[in-house]
Amino acid sequence: SNEFIDIVLNSDINSAKRIADSGLDVLFDLMAHTRGSRPGIVALKPAKILVNYLGYPGTSGFSPAKMNYILVDSVVLPPEHIFQEVTEKAFYLPGCYQANSYTNTQHFCSPLVSEAEFTTCIKSVRGKELGAATVNATVFANFNTITKLEPKIFSVWMRILSKVPNGILW
Repeated sequence: SNEFIDIVLNSDINSAKRIADSGLDVLFDLMAHTRGSRPGIVALKPAKILVNYLGYPGTSGFSPAKMNYILVDSVVLPPEHIFQEVTEKAFYLPGCYQANSYTNTQHFCSPLVSEAEFTTCIKSVRGKELGAATVNATVFANFNTITKLEPKIFSVWMRILSKVPNGILW
C-alpha cells in the first residue's frame, strides 16, 4: 500500500491491529529504545518480519521470534560479539549501517569536489558568524552527546585537529 497511516494517538494494541490488518510483511522499528518508541507494538508482532534498524544501534532485547533481524555494520556490531550482544539475527550492511553516511552518499548529492575547491570553501567560511575567538579558526563540531566521545573517537578528533592549523573542536 502507498499510504501513510498516523497511529501516534492510537494505543499499542490498536496500532498493532491496524498494522496487522494492512497485511504488512516487513516492519522496520527505527526507534528501539529511544524516546518516543513504541515497544508495545513490537511486542505484539504485527508483521511477519520485524527489523531493528537505525535509531538505536543495539539489540532490542526482544526474543528472535518477535524481533527477527537487526541491520548493522561491522563497527556497530563486530562479528565476534554477535552472540553476546544481540537477540536478533544480524544482517550486515556493507560500509556503514547509517543511511546518511557521507562517504557512501555524497557522490549522489553533488559532483566531486577537488581538494583546491574544498580548501577555498573552508577558507571562505572560516570564522564567519562564529564569534571573535574563531575568526582565524576552522571549527569542527561534534553534535553528539559527550558520553559518546570515547577515547577512540577522541583520538580521531585529535588527529584531525593536528592536521588543521587553528582547528577548534566544539
